Amino acid sequence: MQENRVTGDRPIIPSNSSTPRKYLPCFLLVVMLLGTFTLAWIFTAGSAFEGAKDSHTLMSILAPGVLLSFLFFFLSRGQEKKYQRALIQAGAMTVELEAARRQADAQARKTELILNSAGEGIFGLDLQGYGIFINPAAENMLGFAPQELIGMEIHILTQNSQTHDGAAEIGLCPICQTLQDGQSHETTETVFWRKDGTPFPVSYASTPIYESGKLAGAVVTFSDITEHLRAEKDRFVRVVSEQANKAKSTFLANMSHEIRTPMNAVLGCAQLLLNDQSFSARQTELLRIIERSGGHLLDLINDILDISMIEAGRVSLKEAVFDVHDLLQDMKAVFSMSAEAKAIRFFMDYDETLPRYILADGGKLRQVLVNLLGNAIKFTDKGGVVLRVRTDCQPGQPGENPGDMQHCTLLFEVEDSGSGISEEVLEKIFSPFEQPSGGVKPGGTGLGLPISSKLVQLMGARLSVESKVGVGSCFFFRLPVQAQQSEQECKLEKVDNRPVVGLELGTDPLRILVVDDSDANRVLLRRILEMAGFSVVEAGNGQEAIDSFEKFAPQAVLMDIQMPVMDGLEATRRLKATEKGRAVPFIAITGNAFDEDQKKGLAIGMATYLCKPFRAEELLRVLGGCLDLRSLYQETAPNPSPREQVVTAEMLSELPRELLASLRQAVAEGDTACLRELIARVQEKDAAAAVGLQTLADRYDYQQLDALLKKGEQSHG
Repeated sequence: MQENRVTGDRPIIPSNSSTPRKYLPCFLLVVMLLGTFTLAWIFTAGSAFEGAKDSHTLMSILAPGVLLSFLFFFLSRGQEKKYQRALIQAGAMTVELEAARRQADAQARKTELILNSAGEGIFGLDLQGYGIFINPAAENMLGFAPQELIGMEIHILTQNSQTHDGAAEIGLCPICQTLQDGQSHETTETVFWRKDGTPFPVSYASTPIYESGKLAGAVVTFSDITEHLRAEKDRFVRVVSEQANKAKSTFLANMSHEIRTPMNAVLGCAQLLLNDQSFSARQTELLRIIERSGGHLLDLINDILDISMIEAGRVSLKEAVFDVHDLLQDMKAVFSMSAEAKAIRFFMDYDETLPRYILADGGKLRQVLVNLLGNAIKFTDKGGVVLRVRTDCQPGQPGENPGDMQHCTLLFEVEDSGSGISEEVLEKIFSPFEQPSGGVKPGGTGLGLPISSKLVQLMGARLSVESKVGVGSCFFFRLPVQAQQSEQECKLEKVDNRPVVGLELGTDPLRILVVDDSDANRVLLRRILEMAGFSVVEAGNGQEAIDSFEKFAPQAVLMDIQMPVMDGLEATRRLKATEKGRAVPFIAITGNAFDEDQKKGLAIGMATYLCKPFRAEELLRVLGGCLDLRSLYQETAPNPSPREQVVTAEMLSELPRELLASLRQAVAEGDTACLRELIARVQEKDAAAAVGLQTLADRYDYQQLDALLKKGEQSHG
């Protein structure tokens, strides 16, 4: 039978099947009438009519026949209509069944499409745990073809075969539990095994399948959580790293405070005692040793704190316009003397077009140049050292204001004719705490180059080196800066660098509140301030500072930051909230060298800060600026210290050979007491040579000492 066509809700029966049945009752009626009349004709043909009796007989034949014919006709018509209705109903049912079949096929195709396009792996199991379907994502993750898993115990093959040993353990599998109890089960982290035997982490859920209310199997949906676990691991590592950096920063802050605070007392007291004219020459000499040794120790501490702060990300740029020519002249003045002491030459070479004023971090640039030049002179025994600066400035665009900055690249080179650096050492020369012993000066930390490399990187450049053993080394970096177009356009505040020896206080002494939990530092600050003519009030913590401030109304406050009971920041915040406190300058005296911690003090109203250890003249200069007092400077330059006397190999060649050998042995062993006694013996023969040797000893420059003594022995006549 052909498929019924549907118009609206009513099926249309094709004519070739319905038309014959429609005329069948009429056909039967005609046939039965013909049969009736045929019987009547046969009856009349066989005998002649005999009047009314025969007519009656004929009618008795025709009337029932006709009646039966029409009765059968109407019965046939009724059956035909019932047939038509049944046919229509059958057609409608056929259409509905076909529509249901098409809908089921579409739903099956949709379900298959969803399964095939799902990013998660999905496979189905029957009640015995055998695979009945699997989607492409699961195939790709597991590495099996569909025919290899359909009909197999998938969960046994991909998980339990290598993760469990016994049936009891397999029964604990969430998939097995679903097939047993008909409940959903899931696990957040387990392992599936690929066909090639490699594991990968997954999370999966097992959901039961029911047919006619009976448990028929389970559907397992799983995801590869490798990336998720990696992200969680990265997050955990990042959190741990942040916590470690925070702990490291806290430790560094505490160490900076704990180290700088006693160093401030040591160096400050030594400086005060050096100004006392009542000491003998020998006592003054011992005080100078204390001062220089303390300064050397502070340099070592600063190196360690610097590299630690850089690695912890606690160092930031402080860009400002400064005179780069003055910086280069300072380098020449400082290192020419060091080069002369080693009988080598120091050269300065820079372009005439080098801009005078640039915008950069001058402090960090100075620190880098000092480290590079210091190392160059330290490891150069003959020849010389040269500092070169080249410039490549881009001219301003037409129409720009004359005060606009130019973008420049400054090439800094520090070249020496020293011993050079081998290739294996070059690989580690910028790595902190990994340098070979041959690259570190006795008494130093060996952190100068790593610090310089980090600072140059922070300024947007890269420190590089070229070296050849026996020839020398060249360190260089290209620094991007901004330069003023002309000298007249740069308005810089001129700073008087003359030593401050006092302040003009007037007739009434000014009261200064000194807040510090260290007794030694309070004594030092009191001594410096009273010598300058101030009246001093002391407090040991922030709470005492608040009480003393209200009672004595000081004109300025020197506030330590890290203290017990109440720290300096909280005390300053409370005092600055009062009307009297807002009018008084607060100066932070801190042993914490971190920029952000110092900014916290400035943010709550502190005028400025001094970092421990500081010199007396620095304190007086800051106080004078805060209180608007005129500074008293040392008008005449002090006589050069005899400790700056230069000693040469020729001078040492006049000393006895045995004395030179003893001096070299004391230097090699680091025996400072023996070295001091031997230099005292040199004093008897050549005072100038003794002063020069003692200068190098005070600086712990044992390498230069040994080189000079060796040359003296070789030229001994």
